[in-house]
Amino acid sequence: MDKKVLKHLFSKVKIILRGDVYQITLDDRVVRTPGGNNIYIPNYNLAKAIRSEWKAQKSKFCPTTMPMMQFAFTVIDHVIPNRNQVISKVLNYAETDLLCYRCDTPLDLKALQDQSWQPFLDWSKEVLSAPLISVSGYRYIKQPDESLDVLRKNIENYNDWELLVISQMTQLMTSLILTLSVVNSYVDWRVAFQASVLEEEYQRKRWGEVPEAIKAQNSKFNELNHSVQFLKLLRSE
Repeated sequence: MDKKVLKHLFSKVKIILRGDVYQITLDDRVVRTPGGNNIYIPNYNLAKAIRSEWKAQKSKFCPTTMPMMQFAFTVIDHVIPNRNQVISKVLNYAETDLLCYRCDTPLDLKALQDQSWQPFLDWSKEVLSAPLISVSGYRYIKQPDESLDVLRKNIENYNDWELLVISQMTQLMTSLILTLSVVNSYVDWRVAFQASVLEEEYQRKRWGEVPEAIKAQNSKFNELNHSVQFLKLLRSE
Protein backbone atom coordinates (compact mmCIF):
# COMPACT_ATOMS: atom_id res chain seq x y z
CA MET A 1 0.00 0.00 0.00
CA ASP A 2 1.31 3.43 -0.91
CA LYS A 3 2.35 5.77 1.87
CA LYS A 4 0.44 8.63 0.28
CA VAL A 5 -2.99 9.62 1.57
CA LEU A 6 -5.67 7.46 -0.06
CA LYS A 7 -9.41 7.87 -0.43
CA HIS A 8 -11.60 6.33 2.24
CA LEU A 9 -13.36 3.37 0.63
CA PHE A 10 -14.95 1.39 3.47
CA SER A 11 -17.66 1.72 6.12
CA LYS A 12 -17.22 -1.38 8.32
CA VAL A 13 -14.08 -2.78 9.92
CA LYS A 14 -14.29 -6.26 11.45
CA ILE A 15 -12.09 -8.95 12.93
CA ILE A 16 -12.74 -12.51 11.81
CA LEU A 17 -11.24 -15.72 13.18
CA ARG A 18 -9.96 -18.07 10.50
CA GLY A 19 -8.42 -21.22 11.91
CA ASP A 20 -6.06 -20.08 14.65
CA VAL A 21 -5.35 -16.60 13.24
CA TYR A 22 -7.30 -13.38 12.87
CA GLN A 23 -8.00 -11.31 9.79
CA ILE A 24 -9.22 -7.76 9.28
CA THR A 25 -12.04 -7.11 6.84
CA LEU A 26 -13.17 -3.84 5.30
CA ASP A 27 -16.81 -4.14 4.25
CA ASP A 28 -16.38 -7.94 4.46
CA ARG A 29 -13.32 -7.96 2.21
CA VAL A 30 -10.09 -9.24 3.76
CA VAL A 31 -7.32 -6.64 3.90
CA ARG A 32 -4.43 -7.51 1.61
CA THR A 33 -0.78 -6.56 2.03
CA PRO A 34 1.16 -4.52 -0.55
CA GLY A 35 2.55 -7.85 -1.74
CA GLY A 36 -0.95 -9.15 -2.44
CA ASN A 37 -1.18 -11.51 0.54
CA ASN A 38 -4.20 -11.75 2.82
CA ILE A 39 -3.38 -10.22 6.17
CA TYR A 40 -3.41 -12.58 9.15
CA ILE A 41 -2.63 -11.76 12.76
CA PRO A 42 -1.48 -14.22 15.45
CA ASN A 43 -3.54 -12.94 18.39
CA TYR A 44 -6.69 -11.01 19.14
CA ASN A 45 -5.13 -8.07 20.99
CA LEU A 46 -2.92 -7.21 18.04
CA ALA A 47 -5.90 -7.62 15.72
CA LYS A 48 -7.88 -5.19 17.89
CA ALA A 49 -5.08 -2.64 17.73
CA ILE A 50 -4.97 -2.87 13.94
CA ARG A 51 -8.75 -2.64 13.73
CA SER A 52 -8.58 0.52 15.86
CA GLU A 53 -6.04 2.01 13.45
CA TRP A 54 -8.46 1.44 10.58
CA LYS A 55 -11.40 2.83 12.53
CA ALA A 56 -9.43 5.96 13.39
CA GLN A 57 -9.23 6.87 9.71
CA LYS A 58 -11.97 9.27 8.64
CA SER A 59 -12.78 10.59 5.18
CA LYS A 60 -9.22 9.84 4.20
CA PHE A 61 -6.66 7.45 5.60
CA CYS A 62 -2.89 7.43 5.65
CA PRO A 63 -0.97 4.17 6.22
CA THR A 64 1.88 6.07 7.89
CA THR A 65 -0.47 6.67 10.84
CA MET A 66 -1.02 2.91 11.20
CA PRO A 67 2.25 1.46 12.56
CA MET A 68 0.80 -1.84 13.82
CA MET A 69 -0.69 -2.56 10.42
CA GLN A 70 2.56 -1.65 8.69
CA PHE A 71 4.48 -4.02 10.95
CA ALA A 72 2.05 -6.84 10.16
CA PHE A 73 2.42 -6.17 6.43
CA THR A 74 6.22 -6.25 6.73
CA VAL A 75 6.20 -9.58 8.57
CA ILE A 76 3.99 -11.22 5.97
CA ASP A 77 5.59 -9.75 2.85
CA HIS A 78 9.24 -9.55 3.86
CA VAL A 79 10.21 -11.40 7.04
CA ILE A 80 8.48 -14.73 6.47
CA PRO A 81 9.76 -15.27 2.89
CA ASN A 82 13.24 -13.97 3.78
CA ARG A 83 13.73 -15.19 7.34
CA ASN A 84 17.33 -16.38 6.96
CA GLN A 85 18.40 -13.14 5.28
CA VAL A 86 16.77 -11.08 8.02
CA ILE A 87 18.59 -13.08 10.70
CA SER A 88 21.92 -12.62 8.93
CA LYS A 89 21.35 -8.89 8.56
CA VAL A 90 20.54 -8.57 12.26
CA LEU A 91 23.59 -10.61 13.22
CA ASN A 92 25.81 -8.27 11.19
CA TYR A 93 25.12 -5.60 13.79
CA ALA A 94 26.70 -7.78 16.49
CA GLU A 95 29.97 -7.71 14.57
CA THR A 96 30.08 -3.90 14.82
CA ASP A 97 27.80 -3.34 17.79
CA LEU A 98 27.58 0.26 19.01
CA LEU A 99 28.45 -0.80 22.56
CA CYS A 100 31.80 -2.24 21.49
CA TYR A 101 33.26 0.96 20.06
CA ARG A 102 34.31 3.63 22.55
CA CYS A 103 36.09 6.91 21.93
CA ASP A 104 39.62 7.75 23.11
CA THR A 105 38.78 11.37 23.76
CA PRO A 106 37.23 13.37 25.23
CA LEU A 107 37.80 11.46 28.42
CA ASP A 108 34.50 12.46 29.99
CA LEU A 109 32.61 11.00 27.02
CA LYS A 110 34.63 7.80 27.22
CA ALA A 111 33.76 7.57 30.92
CA LEU A 112 30.07 7.97 30.10
CA GLN A 113 30.29 5.25 27.45
CA ASP A 114 32.03 2.87 29.84
CA GLN A 115 29.51 3.55 32.59
CA SER A 116 26.44 3.26 30.36
CA TRP A 117 27.45 0.57 27.89
CA GLN A 118 29.58 -1.91 29.80
CA PRO A 119 26.68 -3.28 31.92
CA PHE A 120 24.95 -4.36 28.70
CA LEU A 121 28.05 -6.23 27.51
CA ASP A 122 28.37 -7.81 30.96
CA TRP A 123 24.75 -8.93 30.68
CA SER A 124 25.41 -10.41 27.24
CA LYS A 125 28.34 -12.37 28.64
CA GLU A 126 26.65 -13.57 31.81
CA VAL A 127 23.08 -14.18 30.62
CA LEU A 128 23.39 -14.87 26.90
CA SER A 129 26.84 -16.51 27.15
CA ALA A 130 27.92 -14.23 24.32
CA PRO A 131 30.89 -12.08 25.40
CA LEU A 132 31.82 -9.30 22.99
CA ILE A 133 35.05 -7.32 22.87
CA SER A 134 35.08 -3.54 23.27
CA VAL A 135 37.81 -1.25 21.94
CA SER A 136 38.69 2.43 22.06
CA GLY A 137 39.45 4.60 19.08
CA TYR A 138 36.82 3.18 16.74
CA ARG A 139 39.21 0.68 15.16
CA TYR A 140 37.61 -2.52 13.90
CA ILE A 141 37.77 -5.56 16.16
CA LYS A 142 36.70 -9.06 15.15
CA GLN A 143 34.22 -10.53 17.58
CA PRO A 144 34.58 -14.15 18.79
CA ASP A 145 32.97 -16.62 16.41
CA GLU A 146 31.61 -18.54 19.39
CA SER A 147 29.73 -15.47 20.61
CA LEU A 148 28.30 -14.76 17.17
CA ASP A 149 27.14 -18.38 16.92
CA VAL A 150 25.40 -18.08 20.29
CA LEU A 151 23.69 -14.87 19.22
CA ARG A 152 22.56 -16.45 15.95
CA LYS A 153 21.01 -19.39 17.80
CA ASN A 154 19.35 -16.97 20.20
CA ILE A 155 17.80 -14.98 17.36
CA GLU A 156 16.67 -18.13 15.57
CA ASN A 157 14.51 -19.01 18.59
CA TYR A 158 12.21 -16.05 17.95
CA ASN A 159 9.18 -16.36 15.71
CA ASP A 160 8.80 -14.30 12.55
CA TRP A 161 6.75 -11.60 14.26
CA GLU A 162 9.25 -11.14 17.08
CA LEU A 163 12.07 -11.23 14.55
CA LEU A 164 10.63 -8.16 12.84
CA VAL A 165 10.76 -6.28 16.15
CA ILE A 166 14.35 -7.36 16.74
CA SER A 167 15.31 -6.26 13.23
CA GLN A 168 13.61 -2.87 13.56
CA MET A 169 15.02 -2.11 17.00
CA THR A 170 18.52 -3.23 16.09
CA GLN A 171 18.60 -0.95 13.08
CA LEU A 172 17.26 1.98 15.09
CA MET A 173 19.78 1.60 17.93
CA THR A 174 22.62 0.09 15.83
CA SER A 175 23.03 -2.47 18.59
CA LEU A 176 21.83 -6.05 18.76
CA ILE A 177 22.77 -6.26 22.44
CA LEU A 178 20.66 -3.25 23.37
CA THR A 179 17.77 -4.79 21.46
CA LEU A 180 18.06 -8.18 23.14
CA SER A 181 18.29 -6.50 26.54
CA VAL A 182 14.86 -4.98 25.90
CA VAL A 183 13.31 -8.07 24.32
CA ASN A 184 14.51 -10.13 27.29
CA SER A 185 13.25 -7.54 29.82
CA TYR A 186 16.69 -6.73 31.20
CA VAL A 187 15.97 -2.99 30.91
CA ASP A 188 13.11 -0.74 29.92
CA TRP A 189 13.29 0.28 26.28
CA ARG A 190 13.74 3.94 27.22
CA VAL A 191 16.95 3.08 29.06
CA ALA A 192 18.25 1.26 26.00
CA PHE A 193 17.27 4.18 23.80
CA GLN A 194 19.16 6.64 25.99
CA ALA A 195 22.22 4.41 25.78
CA SER A 196 21.93 4.37 21.99
CA VAL A 197 21.90 8.18 21.76
CA LEU A 198 24.48 8.80 24.48
CA GLU A 199 26.99 10.44 22.15
CA GLU A 200 24.34 12.61 20.48
CA GLU A 201 23.15 13.80 23.89
CA TYR A 202 26.73 14.55 24.92
CA GLN A 203 27.29 16.64 21.80
CA ARG A 204 23.98 18.44 22.27
CA LYS A 205 24.85 19.46 25.82
CA ARG A 206 28.31 20.55 24.73
CA TRP A 207 27.52 22.42 21.53
CA GLY A 208 23.82 23.20 21.73
CA GLU A 209 20.74 21.87 20.04
CA VAL A 210 20.49 21.26 16.30
CA PRO A 211 16.86 21.15 15.10
CA GLU A 212 17.50 18.47 12.48
CA ALA A 213 19.24 16.25 15.02
CA ILE A 214 16.42 16.67 17.53
CA LYS A 215 13.86 15.80 14.87
CA ALA A 216 15.79 12.67 13.88
CA GLN A 217 16.14 11.58 17.51
CA ASN A 218 12.44 12.11 18.20
CA SER A 219 11.58 10.09 15.11
CA LYS A 220 13.84 7.26 16.31
CA PHE A 221 12.21 7.40 19.75
CA ASN A 222 8.71 7.14 18.27
CA GLU A 223 9.66 4.27 15.96
CA LEU A 224 11.22 2.40 18.84
CA ASN A 225 8.11 2.98 20.93
CA HIS A 226 5.95 1.53 18.15
CA SER A 227 8.21 -1.53 17.95
CA VAL A 228 7.92 -2.12 21.69
CA GLN A 229 4.14 -1.71 21.61
CA PHE A 230 3.95 -4.23 18.77
CA LEU A 231 6.01 -6.70 20.80
CA LYS A 232 3.79 -6.22 23.86
CA LEU A 233 0.69 -6.90 21.80
CA LEU A 234 2.30 -10.01 20.32
CA ARG A 235 3.03 -11.35 23.79
CA SER A 236 -0.32 -10.45 25.32
CA GLU A 237 -3.02 -13.02 25.91
